[in-house]
Amino acid sequence: MVCQATLSDLFTNFCLPRQCFIVIAIVLIHSLSACSPLVQSSNNQNQAPQLTQTQFITSDGSRLPVKKWLPDEHPRVVLVALHGFNDYSNGFAWPAEFLAANGIATIAYDQRGFGQAPHRGIWPGTELLIRDVSEMVQLVKSEYPQVPVYLMGVSMGGAVALSAAASTDLPSVEGLFLVNPAVWGGESLSSFYRGMSWLGAHVIRGLKVSRVSSITFSDNEEMLDALHADSNYIAKTRLDAAYGITNLMDHAQEIAVDNKKPAYIFYGLKDEVISVDAMCLLLGKLSSPFDVTFYSEGYHLLLRDLNRRQVWLDILDKLTKKHEMPSRIPDQCRELSD
Repeated sequence: MVCQATLSDLFTNFCLPRQCFIVIAIVLIHSLSACSPLVQSSNNQNQAPQLTQTQFITSDGSRLPVKKWLPDEHPRVVLVALHGFNDYSNGFAWPAEFLAANGIATIAYDQRGFGQAPHRGIWPGTELLIRDVSEMVQLVKSEYPQVPVYLMGVSMGGAVALSAAASTDLPSVEGLFLVNPAVWGGESLSSFYRGMSWLGAHVIRGLKVSRVSSITFSDNEEMLDALHADSNYIAKTRLDAAYGITNLMDHAQEIAVDNKKPAYIFYGLKDEVISVDAMCLLLGKLSSPFDVTFYSEGYHLLLRDLNRRQVWLDILDKLTKKHEMPSRIPDQCRELSD
């Protein structure tokens, strides 16, 4: 079946260069019914979720690795942190250590399909991602009943946080901290990209592709080298997983209007993954109070860029001090609409 083939097979065995696009198009069209995206399903268990020092055991029995960065004394605020696509919980190590030194606890877990969680590389589906974060927030609130709990999401984690906050199942949190949230969906995503994503997921779903080398994810090259050498980081993405996050981004953009939680948003204007157009579209849809900070020298991995400490300081400031929520659209967005 074509869904088990690779692009190199198609090019090598079926066509000459000038004929490739025609041959591939014919093969793809005839194979559309052969396969559908592979998505994780819930385990056939039903139990009370648990949070240990090293694991988050979900209601369906999945065991998701947990990392905790705790202050020496009882925390004054707790962050439940959701990592980005292909990353894992350790992506929060630097900012979480800084926050712990300032009395803030951070609790992160490897979301299904990422890091050391089960079914590595297989897209978990939006519903399971939302259910997991709802259960985790409830566990954390039970463990710290008198402490404010916020939900933080980076990139994909931001889309999960926003989607969860707009659902009715998420236990009450004080607000959201969204760092370069993955909201490249809805009107901001071209029909060409959307169509190619759908084709890849349904026809050659198991094909794994490397990151686009022309995209600069951060100006911190030493960090990027270490990240790509980390065996817990997914360096090659299945096409159906890429299609899955496209659907998640669509969902986050669509449901943003239903979010009622105050949202602190941090965005690097040099982000080459999530466009400023997509970010401005999100801001225009939010009905909840929000505060947005744009960083002129910030990239997609904003918390690990060379200028990361300023972002950490801004997050700490908003976690520990009373702030107005101006819900003001930045000038950069107004310039785009002119």
